[in-house]
Amino acid sequence: MSKGPPPGFSKGVNDALIIASNLLHLKASALLGFALTAGGIVVANAPHAGLASWFHFAGVLLLACAACCAGAVIYPVKHSRRGGQLFWGDIVTHHDPKTYAESLTGLDADAVDREYAYTNFRLSQVLTAKYGLVRWAVILLLAGAALAALGRIVD
Repeated sequence: MSKGPPPGFSKGVNDALIIASNLLHLKASALLGFALTAGGIVVANAPHAGLASWFHFAGVLLLACAACCAGAVIYPVKHSRRGGQLFWGDIVTHHDPKTYAESLTGLDADAVDREYAYTNFRLSQVLTAKYGLVRWAVILLLAGAALAALGRIVD
């Protein structure tokens, strides 16, 4: 019996991470659009004065912060690591296509699995950070909308 995962395991994990990444970017895009639209509506309906204007201002500020968090998720991460063979940021660290092609000749099935493992680990780090930003975007969006609504109620 061999040790470790079966052949192709790391590739399967990578496929799942790519799907998770695509879903994460879709969520962030929707949050960004909603935060910007809500912010525009809130700005267009500003209360006149007093306590309501403070709630309104805080709501607009939080909606802007939600949009920034969602936008940061969409913004691409461009990290070059170590000259690997799978991740685009690694591939581009090779001097030219010939050097990259030569680096592929030394790969066997175990080396490909290791490459996927390195790429999966890095992608997992990025996705964890981006999911945190999506959570903050949702929290800030809800808080900003609540404060803006409170500003309208107090007005």
